Amino acid sequence: MSNFGIMKKTVAFLVLGTSVLMLTSCGGGKFQKFQTSEQMNTPFNCSGLHMRNAQWHFVDDFGQTVDAIGTCKKGMKHGNFKFSINGTVVAKTKYNKDIEIKSVCMLDPKNSVSLAFCMEQTAKSNIANIEPVDAEDDSDFLDEE
Repeated sequence: MSNFGIMKKTVAFLVLGTSVLMLTSCGGGKFQKFQTSEQMNTPFNCSGLHMRNAQWHFVDDFGQTVDAIGTCKKGMKHGNFKFSINGTVVAKTKYNKDIEIKSVCMLDPKNSVSLAFCMEQTAKSNIANIEPVDAEDDSDFLDEE
Protein backbone atom coordinates (compact mmCIF):
# COMPACT_ATOMS: atom_id res chain seq x y z
CA MET A 1 0.00 0.00 0.00
CA SER A 2 2.84 2.39 0.77
CA ASN A 3 4.34 1.87 -2.71
CA PHE A 4 1.03 2.99 -4.21
CA GLY A 5 1.06 6.14 -2.03
CA ILE A 6 4.63 6.98 -3.03
CA MET A 7 3.82 6.40 -6.70
CA LYS A 8 0.71 8.59 -6.40
CA LYS A 9 2.76 11.43 -4.84
CA THR A 10 5.47 11.06 -7.50
CA VAL A 11 2.95 11.26 -10.35
CA ALA A 12 1.28 14.29 -8.74
CA PHE A 13 4.67 15.99 -8.35
CA LEU A 14 5.60 15.29 -12.00
CA VAL A 15 2.26 16.59 -13.28
CA LEU A 16 2.55 19.75 -11.19
CA GLY A 17 6.19 20.30 -12.20
CA THR A 18 5.39 19.82 -15.88
CA SER A 19 2.48 22.26 -15.66
CA VAL A 20 4.64 24.93 -14.01
CA LEU A 21 7.41 24.41 -16.57
CA MET A 22 4.98 24.74 -19.47
CA LEU A 23 3.43 27.91 -18.05
CA THR A 24 6.78 29.64 -17.51
CA SER A 25 8.25 28.64 -20.88
CA CYS A 26 5.18 29.64 -22.90
CA GLY A 27 4.17 32.72 -21.00
CA GLY A 28 5.84 35.74 -19.51
CA GLY A 29 9.27 36.95 -20.44
CA LYS A 30 9.41 35.41 -23.91
CA PHE A 31 9.48 37.64 -26.96
CA GLN A 32 9.34 36.76 -30.64
CA LYS A 33 12.55 37.19 -32.62
CA PHE A 34 10.66 37.37 -35.91
CA GLN A 35 7.58 39.12 -37.24
CA THR A 36 4.52 37.61 -38.84
CA SER A 37 3.16 39.19 -42.01
CA GLU A 38 0.18 40.40 -39.98
CA GLN A 39 2.51 42.26 -37.61
CA MET A 40 4.42 43.80 -40.53
CA ASN A 41 1.26 45.21 -42.11
CA THR A 42 0.12 47.23 -39.11
CA PRO A 43 1.21 50.58 -37.66
CA PHE A 44 4.54 50.11 -35.93
CA ASN A 45 4.24 48.44 -32.55
CA CYS A 46 6.92 46.39 -30.82
CA SER A 47 4.56 44.59 -28.46
CA GLY A 48 5.84 41.04 -27.99
CA LEU A 49 8.93 41.53 -30.19
CA HIS A 50 12.66 41.43 -29.44
CA MET A 51 14.55 41.88 -32.70
CA ARG A 52 16.61 44.15 -34.93
CA ASN A 53 15.35 45.39 -38.29
CA ALA A 54 11.68 44.96 -37.49
CA GLN A 55 9.58 46.31 -40.37
CA TRP A 56 6.12 47.77 -40.74
CA HIS A 57 4.12 48.85 -43.79
CA PHE A 58 1.03 50.94 -43.06
CA VAL A 59 -1.05 53.97 -44.03
CA ASP A 60 -0.63 56.78 -41.48
CA ASP A 61 -3.23 59.28 -40.22
CA PHE A 62 -2.46 61.54 -43.19
CA GLY A 63 -3.07 58.91 -45.88
CA GLN A 64 0.61 58.29 -46.62
CA THR A 65 1.89 54.77 -47.24
CA VAL A 66 4.72 54.47 -44.71
CA ASP A 67 7.49 51.91 -44.37
CA ALA A 68 9.19 51.86 -40.97
CA ILE A 69 12.21 49.90 -39.80
CA GLY A 70 13.74 49.75 -36.33
CA THR A 71 14.74 47.74 -33.27
CA CYS A 72 12.41 46.22 -30.70
CA LYS A 73 13.83 45.29 -27.31
CA LYS A 74 11.71 43.37 -24.83
CA GLY A 75 8.48 44.50 -26.48
CA MET A 76 9.41 48.19 -26.70
CA LYS A 77 10.64 50.53 -29.43
CA HIS A 78 14.30 51.13 -28.61
CA GLY A 79 16.96 52.68 -30.81
CA ASN A 80 16.81 54.33 -34.21
CA PHE A 81 13.77 54.02 -36.48
CA LYS A 82 13.55 55.15 -40.09
CA PHE A 83 10.31 56.14 -41.78
CA SER A 84 10.07 56.12 -45.58
CA ILE A 85 7.40 57.21 -48.02
CA ASN A 86 7.66 56.08 -51.65
CA GLY A 87 11.18 54.78 -50.98
CA THR A 88 12.43 58.09 -49.57
CA VAL A 89 13.45 58.39 -45.91
CA VAL A 90 11.33 61.23 -44.49
CA ALA A 91 12.10 60.89 -40.77
CA LYS A 92 14.54 59.28 -38.36
CA THR A 93 13.46 58.85 -34.76
CA LYS A 94 15.36 57.72 -31.67
CA TYR A 95 13.37 55.79 -29.04
CA ASN A 96 14.32 54.70 -25.55
CA LYS A 97 11.97 52.19 -23.92
CA ASP A 98 8.97 53.23 -26.08
CA ILE A 99 9.59 56.96 -25.49
CA GLU A 100 10.36 59.20 -28.47
CA ILE A 101 13.65 60.93 -27.64
CA LYS A 102 14.43 62.81 -30.84
CA SER A 103 13.08 62.97 -34.38
CA VAL A 104 14.79 64.48 -37.38
CA CYS A 105 12.52 65.38 -40.27
CA MET A 106 14.18 65.38 -43.69
CA LEU A 107 12.15 68.47 -44.66
CA ASP A 108 14.27 70.39 -42.12
CA PRO A 109 17.04 68.06 -40.89
CA LYS A 110 18.77 70.75 -38.81
CA ASN A 111 15.89 70.95 -36.31
CA SER A 112 14.40 68.28 -34.08
CA VAL A 113 10.60 67.92 -34.15
CA SER A 114 8.10 65.27 -33.07
CA LEU A 115 7.47 62.39 -35.44
CA ALA A 116 3.76 63.24 -35.66
CA PHE A 117 4.54 66.84 -36.66
CA CYS A 118 7.06 65.64 -39.24
CA MET A 119 4.60 63.24 -40.83
CA GLU A 120 1.94 65.96 -40.92
CA GLN A 121 4.35 68.41 -42.59
CA THR A 122 5.46 65.73 -45.05
CA ALA A 123 1.83 65.11 -46.01
CA LYS A 124 1.27 68.84 -46.57
CA SER A 125 4.41 69.19 -48.70
CA ASN A 126 5.19 67.62 -52.02
CA ILE A 127 7.14 64.42 -51.31
CA ALA A 128 8.96 64.85 -54.64
CA ASN A 129 10.77 67.89 -53.18
CA ILE A 130 12.52 65.78 -50.54
CA GLU A 131 15.99 64.76 -51.61
CA PRO A 132 16.59 61.02 -51.28
CA VAL A 133 18.68 60.19 -48.23
CA ASP A 134 21.00 57.20 -48.10
CA ALA A 135 19.30 54.83 -45.65
CA GLU A 136 22.67 53.75 -44.25
CA ASP A 137 23.94 57.31 -43.62
CA ASP A 138 23.28 58.07 -39.96
CA SER A 139 26.07 60.62 -39.56
CA ASP A 140 23.61 63.41 -38.71
CA PHE A 141 21.65 61.23 -36.34
CA LEU A 142 22.15 59.98 -32.80
CA ASP A 143 24.66 57.20 -32.32
CA GLU A 144 23.44 53.63 -32.05
CA GLU A 145 23.54 52.13 -28.59
